[in-house]
Amino acid sequence: MLNEIYTRRATEFDVIHSHLDYLTLPFTRLSSTPTVLTLHGRLDKPEWDRVFHQYPEANYVSISDDQRKPLPDLNWVSTVHHGVDVDSFKPSYKHGDYLCFVGRMAPEKRPDLAIEVAKHCGKCGLFESQKDGNSETIGGNSVDDLREDR
Repeated sequence: MLNEIYTRRATEFDVIHSHLDYLTLPFTRLSSTPTVLTLHGRLDKPEWDRVFHQYPEANYVSISDDQRKPLPDLNWVSTVHHGVDVDSFKPSYKHGDYLCFVGRMAPEKRPDLAIEVAKHCGKCGLFESQKDGNSETIGGNSVDDLREDR
């Protein structure tokens, strides 16, 4: 699909906006149509440094200013914050009987800590998540093992 966009249809667009991270990079050189890549994940892995620096002309959008820290010298053109506008919600101070975790089941998001807090407080844990490739084990335990009261 990317090959068709860049080799056959790129002239139909003013800008190509990709959310496919590094997968788009080789195609960006097939057309003079500018591309901007929104990066959604963590960038602190050594392999990302090698990949992204092979394309110094590429344009990147981050989802937070903090996300840029591992690769500050990339051509960052903007930040589009992907978060909740907390001012649009009124807090509720009613006590509930659950703890809710929303986020990727990945070590850096610390679902293991959320599970431990829920256990410690005697709360039921509600987890809404997307698994990623790093989610099989967290802190040496499988996520399913962490959820079990043993």
